[in-house]
Amino acid sequence: MRLLRRATNSCAPRDDIIWVQPSESEGISLPESDGLASVGDSCASDAMAIQKILKSHDKSFGFSSVLDECKIQLTENLVVLVLPRNRSDWKLALSFFKWAATQNDYLHGPRAYNEILDILGRMKQVKLMQEMFDEIPKDRQGYAINDKTFAILMNRYAGSHKVQEAIHIFGIIH
Repeated sequence: MRLLRRATNSCAPRDDIIWVQPSESEGISLPESDGLASVGDSCASDAMAIQKILKSHDKSFGFSSVLDECKIQLTENLVVLVLPRNRSDWKLALSFFKWAATQNDYLHGPRAYNEILDILGRMKQVKLMQEMFDEIPKDRQGYAINDKTFAILMNRYAGSHKVQEAIHIFGIIH
C-alpha cells in the first residue's frame, strides 16, 4: 500500500491521506485543492477512504493504527457517512464508532449516536444497543439524545418483541 495526499477543505482542514493499492493508483487523479470542491464531495471522498481502510484490515480494531497514522480529523458528518456503509457489519460499525470516540477533538453528536443505535437495533443486537445508549455520558445526554433517539429505540425494541423495554422508553419520553 502507498499513500496519496490531497488537500481538503471541509471534513479535514489539512492534508489528509488516502491509502490505495499500487494497482489502484494508476489512472487515479485526485482533485487539486482549488477550493472548488463542495463540502459534501470532500466528506464523501474521506468516508470512502476510511471505508477502504476499514474493509482491508482486521475487524477488531486492526484498522485503528492505520487510521491513527492518517491523522484524520473527524467530524460528525464524516462519522455519519462512514457508519451506514457498515450497516450490515455491525461489529465493524461499532468498532469504528468506538475508535472515533477515542480521538482528540471529537465528540459524538446526536446523529452519530442515532446511527449506531439504529444499526445495532436493525441487526437485533438489542442488548448492545441498550448498553450503547446507557454509555452516553450523563453530561452530554441533553445534547446527544433527541426525539429521534427515542423513536429509534422504541422501533427497535418493538421490532425485537421487547415490549417492556419499548414501554419503558415511552415512559421516559412522557
